[in-house]
Amino acid sequence: MVMNTLEGAQYCSIRSFRRDGRAVDTPVWFAPGDGGFYFFSAGEAGKIKRLRNSSSMAVAPCDVRGKVLGDWKAGTAAVLSNPADIVRAHAALR
Repeated sequence: MVMNTLEGAQYCSIRSFRRDGRAVDTPVWFAPGDGGFYFFSAGEAGKIKRLRNSSSMAVAPCDVRGKVLGDWKAGTAAVLSNPADIVRAHAALR
């Protein structure tokens, strides 16, 4: 389970994929919720565009600068659009 990988971490690195298949790693602050985790980013940010294009991703614990501190785990991402889901995610991130 991805959350086991992130236990005790404040930041994680999100690995998303460009249309040509190249991986892009981005450190984010996150919060656990609903069996997975939430992170916030502007809707036009590169990582969100990549996750809208392909829900395949990987995650690893990291420091604030993005230095990976543990193993990568593959997962699936969903960009939230339902207002109730967004409110729940914002509450988890507080």
